[in-house]
Amino acid sequence: MTRVAVRELTDSNVPSDVKNEAEKLITVLRNTVMLHPGLVRKRPKNVKTPFPMKKRKKN
Repeated sequence: MTRVAVRELTDSNVPSDVKNEAEKLITVLRNTVMLHPGLVRKRPKNVKTPFPMKKRKKN
């Protein structure tokens, strides 16, 4: 889902039930980190590690 799609789905002309569904989808995508990390400001609540860090392979 792109920013444009999110913007269109949350536009004022869209019925509120559609908005609610869109928000549910957005939160699901946030929680599964399918959106690009740059688009997601919130971190999942259960993550305790610093967000951008990747685990390094030990030799």
